Amino acid sequence: NTDWVNAVLRKGVYQQYQLSTQGGNDKTTFYLSGSYRDEQGVQLNSGFTRYTGQFRFDQKATSKLSFGANITGSYAKNKRIKGDNFLDGVYSGAIRSLPFYSPYNEQGKLYGPGDDNYAGFPNFNPVGQAVLPRFVSFTAKFLGGVYGEYEIIPNLRFRSKASVDYNNVTEDDFEPSTTAIGGFLQSVGGKGYGTFSNGTYATLLSTNTLAYNFRLREKHQFSTLAGFEILNRSERSGDVQGRVFPSDDFTYITSAGIVDQGSSYKLNSGLISTFGEIKYNYEDKYLLGVTARYDGSSRFGQQKQFGVFPSASAAWRISAEPFMQRFDFLSDLKLRGSYGFTGNERIGDFQYLGTWSSVTYSGATGVGPSALANPLLQWERTREANIGLDASFLNGRFSLIVDVYDNLTDKLLFAQPLPLTTGFGSVQGNIGKVSNRGIELTISSVNVNVPNGVKWTTDLNLSHNENKVTELVSDQPVFRGYTANGVSRTNVILPGQPLGTFWGLKFLGVDPATGNAIYDDKNGDGRISPDDGQVIGNAQPKLIGGFTNRVSWKGIDLSILMQGSYGNSVLNFTNTTLLNSGANLENNQSRLALNRWRKEGDITNVPKYESGNTFNNFHSSRYLEDGSYVRIKNVSLGYNLPRKWLTRYGVANVRVYASATNLYTLTRYSGPDPEVSTLDGSTTAQGIDFFTFPQVKTVFGGLTIGF
Repeated sequence: NTDWVNAVLRKGVYQQYQLSTQGGNDKTTFYLSGSYRDEQGVQLNSGFTRYTGQFRFDQKATSKLSFGANITGSYAKNKRIKGDNFLDGVYSGAIRSLPFYSPYNEQGKLYGPGDDNYAGFPNFNPVGQAVLPRFVSFTAKFLGGVYGEYEIIPNLRFRSKASVDYNNVTEDDFEPSTTAIGGFLQSVGGKGYGTFSNGTYATLLSTNTLAYNFRLREKHQFSTLAGFEILNRSERSGDVQGRVFPSDDFTYITSAGIVDQGSSYKLNSGLISTFGEIKYNYEDKYLLGVTARYDGSSRFGQQKQFGVFPSASAAWRISAEPFMQRFDFLSDLKLRGSYGFTGNERIGDFQYLGTWSSVTYSGATGVGPSALANPLLQWERTREANIGLDASFLNGRFSLIVDVYDNLTDKLLFAQPLPLTTGFGSVQGNIGKVSNRGIELTISSVNVNVPNGVKWTTDLNLSHNENKVTELVSDQPVFRGYTANGVSRTNVILPGQPLGTFWGLKFLGVDPATGNAIYDDKNGDGRISPDDGQVIGNAQPKLIGGFTNRVSWKGIDLSILMQGSYGNSVLNFTNTTLLNSGANLENNQSRLALNRWRKEGDITNVPKYESGNTFNNFHSSRYLEDGSYVRIKNVSLGYNLPRKWLTRYGVANVRVYASATNLYTLTRYSGPDPEVSTLDGSTTAQGIDFFTFPQVKTVFGGLTIGF
C-alpha cells in the first residue's frame, strides 16, 4: 500500500528578501538593490538558492551629454532531480513503481538495486533515486550595459550602447551504486557513475543610433532613426565522465578508477545589422511608419548570410475627424495596419558546414564526420500582415482591441531527415512554408468606479490561430516526437496539417469476442503495420483565453486571473506505459486497467491483458484526450496601509499581500496537468505528456516597506 508519488514529494517552501534604495537629483539618479531567494522544492532533495545584486545610474553631465550604466550580477545553486521524462527519473519512477513494494527494508534502510524486488535496470527505488544521487549546478551570471547620448545639434542625437551577458555554469553529478545507473554499472564492474562539466556562455552587443526629430508647419511631425548593431556570441564547454569508484563515499571524478569519456567544444557566432526607421505623425490623426533591416549572420554560408527585412505601418484615428464629433459615446477609434518581414537565424552554429568530431573505437582515437554540410542554408523569412481596430467608449469605461493577422513563414529552418544510407539522421535545411492566420480580441471594462470607493475592472483576452504547413521541399512527411510502438513517431510535419500533428494508428475499439484492439486498416492490405499510420489529431487549440477581474476599495485590492484553452488534444503518452496491456507487468498500471476486457462479450475500450502482447499497445488515437481546460491561475489579495498611519514613523508606504497560483483546474483530461509543455521545447512535438511533472500549486505572502 505504498503511495510512491507521495513518497517522493513534499511541501515546498520558499522565501525571498529584497532590499533596494534609489535617489538622486535633476542631474543624477541611481538605484541599488540586493535580493536573496531560497527554495525547497516539492521533490525530495531538490532546492534552489540565488543571490542577486543590481546597480543602475543615469548622469546628465551637460545639457547635451548624458550617460549611464545598468549592472546585474547573480550566483545560483540548483539541486536538480533526475529528469522526469526518463524512465529512471524520480517522478516517472514513482508513478511506475508497484504499490506492494516499500522504499525501506525492515531495518529502515533504503532498498538498493541489488536487493529483492529491485534487481536489474530499470527497476529502482524512486525514493533512493531522489535522495542518494548528487545533481547540482552552479551558475554565475553577469549582465551589464553602459550607454552614452550626445545631442549634436538641436533634435539630432547620437546614442551608443554596449552590453555583455556572461554565464558560467558548472554541473557536478554523482550516482552511487545504490541508484539505478550506479547499480547497473556495478553489475558490469562499474560501481558508481560521475560527471563534471563547465561551460561559459557570453553575448556581446554594441548598438549605435542616430536619431533626428523635427516638425514642419507645426502639424507635421517626423521621427527618423538610423543604426548599426554588432552581436557576438561565444560558447565554450567541456565535460568528463567516470566510473569504478572505490566506494560511494568517494564521489568526485578524481576518485574514479576509469575516466572513460570526455568532450569539449568551442562555438562562436555573430550578427551584424544596419537598420533605419521613419515615422510620420499628423496631429496624432494620421500615422505612418517605414522600417528596414539589413542583417547578416555567421550561421549561414557566405552566399546566404545577409537578408533584407522591410516593414510598413499606418494608422488612422477616426475619432479625431470632425464628422465623428457628434458621437459623444465614442472616446477613441483608431484603425491600423502593418505589413512587413522578419528573419530567424536561431539554429546551431556551423550548420552550413560539414563538421567533424573525435571518436574512439577499440581503444584507438580518431576523427570522423558528425554532420553533413548544407551551403544553401539561409534565413527563415516570415511575412506578417496585420489589421487592427482600437476603440474606447463612454470616457474609457469600455474598450475593445481587435487584431486580424495573416503570417506566412518561408524557408522554415528545420532538421531535414536523410536516408539511412547516408549514415546521418538529418541535415539542417530550409524545408518549407508554414501559415499562421488568426484573430486576437481584448475587451476591457470599468464595471464600477465610485470616487474614493469601490473600483472594479475586467479584462477578457481571446485568440484563435490556424496553423498549417503549406509546402514541404521534400514529398516525404517529416516525423518528430517520441519513437512509438507500431508506427515510427508520435508527430508528423505534413502539408495541409498543423505543425506537430499527431500521427498514429486509428483506434476503433476492442473486439468483444477476442479482447484485442481494433485498428483502422488504412491501406486495406488485411494487416496492421506502420503503413496504416495516419493523422489522428493535433495539439493546436481552437481558442485560448484569459479572464482577469480586479477590485479595489480603501487600500484593499483583489485580483483573480483565469485562463484556459479549448479544442486541443493532449497525447497521454504516459499511458503507453501505464496501460500496456500486459506487455510489461513490471510497471504499475492506470486505474483504467480495471476496465480491461476479461471475457467474451465484454464491451470496453481497454484491450485484454496478455503477457508479451504488444499489438494491443500500439500507438494510436486511443491515447489522445481532450486537452481543453479552465484554470484559476492566480488570486492575489493586498492591503496598502493608510499613509496617515505611517508618516509619524518616517515610513512612506507599507503593503501586505498574499497570492496563490494554480488553485483549481477544470478539465476532462485524465493526466495530472492538461497544460503540458512541448517535447524539448520543440514547436513540432507539442501537447505530449510523458511523465511530465505538473505545475505546482503555490500559496505565498509578502510584505513591502518603503521609506
